[in-house]
Amino acid sequence: MKRVFDYEISDAHVHSGMCSILGVTVSLSELEKYISRTKLSLVFPLDAALLWQNQALIRLVEKIENAYGLFRIQLDSLNYYLITLETALNQTDKILGVKLHPSFDKLPITHAEFDPIFNRLEKDGLIALIHCGRWVEVSGSHHAIERAMEHPDVTFILAHMGGNELDLSLKTITAAGSLENVYLDTSNCRVPIVIEKAVEALGPNRVLFGSDTPWGSSLSNAYTIVDADIDDQDKRLILSENLENLVERHMISRAVTLKTIEKAGLLESVYQDTSDYRLPQVIDKVGTLSLGGK
Repeated sequence: MKRVFDYEISDAHVHSGMCSILGVTVSLSELEKYISRTKLSLVFPLDAALLWQNQALIRLVEKIENAYGLFRIQLDSLNYYLITLETALNQTDKILGVKLHPSFDKLPITHAEFDPIFNRLEKDGLIALIHCGRWVEVSGSHHAIERAMEHPDVTFILAHMGGNELDLSLKTITAAGSLENVYLDTSNCRVPIVIEKAVEALGPNRVLFGSDTPWGSSLSNAYTIVDADIDDQDKRLILSENLENLVERHMISRAVTLKTIEKAGLLESVYQDTSDYRLPQVIDKVGTLSLGGK
């Protein structure tokens, strides 16, 4: 019987910063310690309402070699989020997309207010990691599936195996079947049969390990996969290799995009130090872009 420590881990669901609602903070030293134990990690802020956290994310992924970032975006101040995302995408190739949490917005991601976000992601084939939960009217995975059908060039990662309930996860696995741009992350999935059903229906290459740290335990989440009745190579794919391959593919795409921008001289970096972020300066640089939103 193999143990969790016998496998390399790459984590698709790692939170950074602080959550203003719950008063929880993940310090940089805690993050560095955790990420150092992974092959690589996909990181995003706990709380999009604290606007500075996306700027801190840029510094974090530039400091930690095996960390890659997703911007947190909410519908409030959407133009601000999209402008800062645009600037970040042109500053570093280590921002690979966005994390959306529709429960915070109190709207499903199929709502028209989300259109500018998905249109921007589609432009460069970026990643959208979507919280899927039990509030199915708002955060049900069927909304993410619908968006994935509309935006085939966007890579969708559906968190929590589509909702962290057996029935929700099984429905998500069935619905995602033919959509090659849809991946499921295992964050806080505690039922090995869900992993088995996902591998059976989707193949082992579209399931990504996620810990949901600090809410979830990396070890207990990984053990669910180790305990599943699937091939050992499938466990290796889920626990690390799938995310490695996904990040590598997006890093190649991001490098090409940045090279094109640099060659065309379209956008110079507007940050000297992201702690000294000045929104008017960014608006002067990219304000002519058609970003939409409210």
